[in-house]
Amino acid sequence: MIRLNYNVDISSIWNDFRIELLYYIKIKVNDEYAAEDILQEVFIKVYKNIGQLKGN
Repeated sequence: MIRLNYNVDISSIWNDFRIELLYYIKIKVNDEYAAEDILQEVFIKVYKNIGQLKGN
């Protein structure tokens, strides 16, 4: 489990959204391997920019 200073559990974000995002991306690109690569890139961007998230 990776924790950042922002009290955000990156693992839980991955676990909560991975399946739905992968499904959505697969529909858009119609290529399973490309969809997995895109999903990883999205997750990396989330990880790098997690500090910019604003809570409700």
